[in-house]
Amino acid sequence: MIHHLSVSGCFVQIAFPYPVGSTLRMVFPLDPECSPFVTDGKVVARNLGGIGVRFAYRTDADSKRLRAWIDGRLHATPPAVPEAA
Repeated sequence: MIHHLSVSGCFVQIAFPYPVGSTLRMVFPLDPECSPFVTDGKVVARNLGGIGVRFAYRTDADSKRLRAWIDGRLHATPPAVPEAA
């Protein structure tokens, strides 16, 4: 499970963390109607809960796509909470 997603990286909750320095290919969906987001990453931190990964973008378009997706979530209007009757 991915936590704390940012343009520079994320924290991945994983039962068997990779060692610091490991390189990874990360593939995850941003939206169901779009192709998955794909980037390379490097493990920069490790603890019992998982790993911290710094992204190493393959293209500028990749970083722009992720930034746009994150910005869209940060500035989205939260869903209305129904009032109690």
